[in-house]
Amino acid sequence: MDKEKVKKVLQDANVEISEEEDISDEDNPDMQLIESEDAGLMIWFDEGEAIEIQLLPELDEDGEDIVWPE
Repeated sequence: MDKEKVKKVLQDANVEISEEEDISDEDNPDMQLIESEDAGLMIWFDEGEAIEIQLLPELDEDGEDIVWPE
């Protein structure tokens, strides 16, 4: 899925994008990242297409233990 479609899906799901970052380097000249801190979500793009989705667990106030759903 391309980046604009992903952004539309996130918007429709009320997922706030907290950061969009160009993380390109010599080996990956068109690498980008969209992150939602509230949703614990990172989506990696190469050449405009989503290549990886990373879900981060919610942690307690100390940042030590995962908060599991009840």
